[in-house]
Amino acid sequence: MSGTATKRPRRSTQRHRTTRVSSASNELDVREIRAQMYGLQLEMSGHRLVYLDAAGTTQRLKSAVEAMSELHRSENANIHQEGFALARQAKKTYEGARDALAKYVGAKRPEEIIWVHGTTEGINLLMTTWGIQNVKRGDNIVLTVQEHLSNLLPWQLLAKRTGCELRFIECDADGYLRMEQLPELITRRTRLVAVSHVSNVLGMINPVDEIARRAHKVGARMLVDGAQSAPHLEIDVNALACDFFVFSGHKMLGPFGTGALWAKHDLLEEMPPYNAGGGSTEDATLKRAEYKDPPKKFEGGTDNPAGAVGMATAARFLRDTGQRRIWEYEQRLVAHGLERLAEIPGLRVLGAPDPDVRVPLFTFTLDGYEGKELAKKLGNRGIAVSGGDLNAGPFLKRMGLEEVTRASCHAYNTTRELDALAEALLELSTQRR
Repeated sequence: MSGTATKRPRRSTQRHRTTRVSSASNELDVREIRAQMYGLQLEMSGHRLVYLDAAGTTQRLKSAVEAMSELHRSENANIHQEGFALARQAKKTYEGARDALAKYVGAKRPEEIIWVHGTTEGINLLMTTWGIQNVKRGDNIVLTVQEHLSNLLPWQLLAKRTGCELRFIECDADGYLRMEQLPELITRRTRLVAVSHVSNVLGMINPVDEIARRAHKVGARMLVDGAQSAPHLEIDVNALACDFFVFSGHKMLGPFGTGALWAKHDLLEEMPPYNAGGGSTEDATLKRAEYKDPPKKFEGGTDNPAGAVGMATAARFLRDTGQRRIWEYEQRLVAHGLERLAEIPGLRVLGAPDPDVRVPLFTFTLDGYEGKELAKKLGNRGIAVSGGDLNAGPFLKRMGLEEVTRASCHAYNTTRELDALAEALLELSTQRR
């Protein structure tokens, strides 16, 4: 099973199961993965680094960094220039990166991929183009209570500007979305449903395909925030039945400041330009402009071809490594992490205890410690984790929490590193009892 919500057996609830990849010859070679990463041999606070902050940003793939450097060395030219060969080759490489990202998410054509600086910009792009064009007073937008601020604040701004209503799908005590609320929340006045594929707090995979079908039934559009799913799951935007999908490069072994927005081509054609500037027009006068076809009308100004190439190299690496194998290995990390953390007195892991509905992300509280304090104490032991509100403060407050601590993995992490985390937490727990 690849990990996408749509490929699990259909059930009446969202507690889907995955299909295990059992062939020993198909197992992931984690040592080989680690050998291809920068950053895993570093020391921090006098200790060998145990890097468990993939949900914040992954460590970098060597070939991605090298591909970026090679472009700077050998193809350093502005891709908007057509008059000399170096620029034409740079543009070819740049568009090849777009094609790689289209394949990564199952897009029907590369022109459906818009380069952005990350998930946050992708969602703001949608808000200021499609949102302003299509949402008005009396309409509503449906989110979940779990959303990262990047998929909440832009829609708050749109609601303030247009007078539309924001509605929220609740979740139960285990973190499962309350799907029985959909008929009440998603109505004929719903214009958009925007849902995180994987919660950055719970690490749980939401049934976005089922939500999308309900949205389309009433004529609404579906946005999937894939920031935490694209690094781990095999994404097929057609199977997910969404209209928009957005994700970031720095969470999937690629560089900072990179990301992609996928949208159906007919929707891109209807949307107004974004970031208007050089390279976005066919013709312009002092009073008017004729804009290019998508995606160029959204990509004005000087682009970042090196970043695009780095992100595409990371995407190719994940595809070539085998996302099914990555999913199977990460499921073992999930099971091991949940088991070890359950041994810590006073520690509470947020979200469902079922490994099959999670990516390797563990958010927890420990009696006697604030989230940031605990993250700092683990950092002093060489263990890098996140601490604070995780940019999901409204969701944490609904759970009666202000701060939490989060450990998150990618395919380069090992069960030994999770053991190191558990041992450090056990020691800290003992100190506060």
